[in-house]
Amino acid sequence: MLFGSDDTVHSPDLGATLTGRIPGATRTVVDGVGGALLWARADLVISCALGS
Repeated sequence: MLFGSDDTVHSPDLGATLTGRIPGATRTVVDGVGGALLWARADLVISCALGS
């Protein structure tokens, strides 16, 4: 799971609770990005989605 460090809307704890509820899930917090993570870092999102 990817979360932007500056995102103050989607997940107050930047996905910590959600990640803890999904077995095997990992969480990555991307510095300097807010709620528009897909648009700001499309390369990273696509790479993670493809498992690269």
